[in-house]
Amino acid sequence: MLTKNLLAASLGTLLSLAATGANAMAEYKVWHYVSPDTLLDVAPGDITLGNSKLTPPAFACGMRINLPAYWDWSDTSGNGNFSKDVFVWIPKAGCPYPNDIVVEYTDHSQTFSYKVGNEYRSIFTNYGKNWVNAQGKVPSCGCVPNFPYKISGAKWASLDPDFDRLKADLRNPAQPTRALVETRTLLATLSSLATEAAGRVELRRRTNLPDREAAVRSLEDSALRKLAVAQAHMNTAMDRLSAGLFDDETHTEVDLGRENSIDAGKEFDEALDLIAPQAGER
Repeated sequence: MLTKNLLAASLGTLLSLAATGANAMAEYKVWHYVSPDTLLDVAPGDITLGNSKLTPPAFACGMRINLPAYWDWSDTSGNGNFSKDVFVWIPKAGCPYPNDIVVEYTDHSQTFSYKVGNEYRSIFTNYGKNWVNAQGKVPSCGCVPNFPYKISGAKWASLDPDFDRLKADLRNPAQPTRALVETRTLLATLSSLATEAAGRVELRRRTNLPDREAAVRSLEDSALRKLAVAQAHMNTAMDRLSAGLFDDETHTEVDLGRENSIDAGKEFDEALDLIAPQAGER
C-alpha cells in the first residue's frame, strides 16, 4: 500500500494541478455500430475518449456525463444541445438496459434516440464524467486517494503552447534554427514526462484496485504508449528539420506528436478520476 506520507504529499500537488487540468473540453464517443472500414478496435456499446477506448470498471452499467454542452452525429448531419447531466447506459446483463445503448437525462425526463446510419454519437463536456452502477450512483472508492500522475504540471501545461510556437515557425522556413530548438525542447519535455509517468504508474500499481484495476491499467498502458509514439514522431520531425525539410510530411509528424502527447495527458486525467475519491452516491 502507498504510505500516508506519500499520499499527503501528493495532495498538495494535486491541488496545484487542478487549475491546469480543469475545464478541458472532452469528446466522448458512444458507439452504436461499427463499419468494416473503422480502424479502431471498438464494438457497439463501447465508449471512447476521442479515439481511445475506455474500459468500464467492473461495477459500471453506464456513464454519467456532467453538464454536457452538445452532441453531434458521426456520419450524418444533425446535432443538439443538452441542458443538464446525462446517463449513457451500456448494454450489459444486470443493468437497466441489458440489450440497448440508451442516452437520457439523469432525471429520466428525456431520452435521445439513435439516428440510423451513424457509427457513434459524440458528446462534449468541460466538466468530466463518472462511471455509474445500475442505480445510476457513483460508488465510493478512496482506494488511492490524492495520487496525481502529473507531478510536473507545468510541463504538461506547456505542451500545447510549445506545439503552437513550433507549428508557427514551421510555416516560416527562414527560421530553421528556431524550429530546431523548439523541436529539441519538446523532445526533452516528452522524454521527461514519459520517465516520470512510468514511475508514477509503477508506484500506483503497488496498490490493487478491487473493482477498477483493469479499467485503470488500460488507461495507464494507453497513455504510456502514446507518449512513446509522440516521441517517435517528434524524433522523425527532428531528423527531417535537420535535413532542411519543412514540407507537409514534417508538419504531419509534428501534428501526430502533438495529438498523441495531448491524448496521453487526457488518459492520465481519466485514470485519476477513477482512483481519486469519488463523489459518493448521489
